[in-house]
Amino acid sequence: MWGRMRRHRLGFFAILKHRGKPVTLLEQLCAHAMSFGAQSFETERKNGRQRAFAQIDGARTRIANFEDSGSDARELRANLCAAAKKSVRTVIGGKAYILHVRVFERFGEDAFEVSIDPAPKLDPSVVPPFTAKQGRYLAYIYHYTKIHRQAPAESDLERYFRVSPPAIHDTIKTLERNGLIERTPRQARSIRLLVPQSTCRDWSSTFCRVCLYTLMSRSFGSSRFRSSGSLVMTA
Repeated sequence: MWGRMRRHRLGFFAILKHRGKPVTLLEQLCAHAMSFGAQSFETERKNGRQRAFAQIDGARTRIANFEDSGSDARELRANLCAAAKKSVRTVIGGKAYILHVRVFERFGEDAFEVSIDPAPKLDPSVVPPFTAKQGRYLAYIYHYTKIHRQAPAESDLERYFRVSPPAIHDTIKTLERNGLIERTPRQARSIRLLVPQSTCRDWSSTFCRVCLYTLMSRSFGSSRFRSSGSLVMTA
């Protein structure tokens, strides 16, 4: 079972390296456990091995087996220790999850219990916290979707913000991980905003005024949207 995950991991890392977004071994192990229907698993150190077990079809099943002194075991322990101090928010299969890690003792060594819980949905009555940079991306996505009746591709964001593909992908993953957007895995132009539209419209007084004009002028020609040198916007 771990052999299949190991081969998948190598291929996945090649994609991530190309995209510029690292994923921890803990996150991969969580995705591996969930592929068998498990929502939690345990890890333990015993007899020079670092193993992980999940309840699959009612049986305690080993899903990972590392040499204790190897790089994978060290990486996993570091991930687990960090997550035990602060829960990790991640995206698996296009959905946001919170990874909760609890430490306990087994066989005289520290063992860990990992639970994979769906991230709570944003309260639509509360404006979620996000940075000014993230707000500009949310505003762009909102206005692009409104004008073009479809979500932007990452290449559209690259051209507008004039940043590299890995930087755009990293920002989109952060927005997704923070519950501000969601996407359908392996489907192009599937970004959907999870924040109230009014939150995005509030940015129109600054960034979006320029953003909206640029989007319209690139799509339809600038003369149509100029009136005595002023931008004309309609609701």
